[in-house]
Amino acid sequence: MDGVIAIAEGLSNKGWGFPLLHDITDCLRIGDVTFIRRGREPEYVTIEVKTKVLRETPHDDGMTEVQAQIMVLTQRNIDPDTGLPLSEQRDFSIDVANPPPINRIQRQADRMRQALIKGTASNGLIEGLEQPTLNLTVTLSTKSHWKTLRRLIRQSRSAGWAGALVDDGFYYLVVYSTEPFDSKVLEETDILATIVGRFSQSKVVEERAVILMLVPDRETTHTRAHLPYFLYNIPRRAVFDILHDRLQILVVVNPGHICDRLRDEGIEVDVRPQKTGPSDIVTVSTHEVDGVVYRSESHQFPAFLADTVAEFHSMDYLVGMVKGTQRAAEVHLPEYAHQVLGHTRETSKHL
Repeated sequence: MDGVIAIAEGLSNKGWGFPLLHDITDCLRIGDVTFIRRGREPEYVTIEVKTKVLRETPHDDGMTEVQAQIMVLTQRNIDPDTGLPLSEQRDFSIDVANPPPINRIQRQADRMRQALIKGTASNGLIEGLEQPTLNLTVTLSTKSHWKTLRRLIRQSRSAGWAGALVDDGFYYLVVYSTEPFDSKVLEETDILATIVGRFSQSKVVEERAVILMLVPDRETTHTRAHLPYFLYNIPRRAVFDILHDRLQILVVVNPGHICDRLRDEGIEVDVRPQKTGPSDIVTVSTHEVDGVVYRSESHQFPAFLADTVAEFHSMDYLVGMVKGTQRAAEVHLPEYAHQVLGHTRETSKHL
């Protein structure tokens, strides 16, 4: 980490821009530092830092002299005159016919290459990736429940906890305590049972299990694309209470009711039980291109649900994301079918 900080400081002083260390974020997982340069191209540059200690020499004063080799890997070409990054992307392509031995640095370079391609791609089929990938944009105008959350935070300070049923698919539970909160308390008391009793039961018996989600979920190591809690639309005091474990926000999710809502919107839903954890909810759509029927599956529901819960969106947002993704996929399906699947009239394909 010391090598990363040293490189970040050094390059920033040379004009690369403001350095954002990936290890302090929840969403940046490729590379070590991203430099942001407002008003100049490129606007951001990501680097990977590789540090190798060559020698350590202890001294009589208790200090240790460290000689290290530091290598910086970036997806941008560098101007030899100024030492600043250029807009052109470096060629990290690999000869598929004669691939070289893949080492750690080459793998990292390829991850950075793919991240840059995805981050700058237009809508449609993305070129230059090993796996066929569609880039889609969904634009929505739906309400959120920040007002409800702020009310529950105020009430929890005086009563210890407060809750509210939202859209019949979510129950917001806010707990305020001077001691660190343990979610197991819900299982040991009748609070969770009371909450579940307020939900409308799903039409399908197998879908009546509920999911308890912590907001923010500090235990997950997965990349998160939603707002961090310190940017929530809540009073600053509440942010500090979350930081010091005095305020805990929990959302009980009723996935069965969400599935019913999706079905009411004409969306086919396939619920697949898992050996451990909640069932996998897959949305399915059928499209026809030049007389050939394509059946496509979207496994993005968990991501849409996580965004809905973490940013306190309404149920309309979740439904809109599913419907919008299906509409966008249908628009780009002919291009995908012809270029990737080798579409013919005589052959039906499963995406």
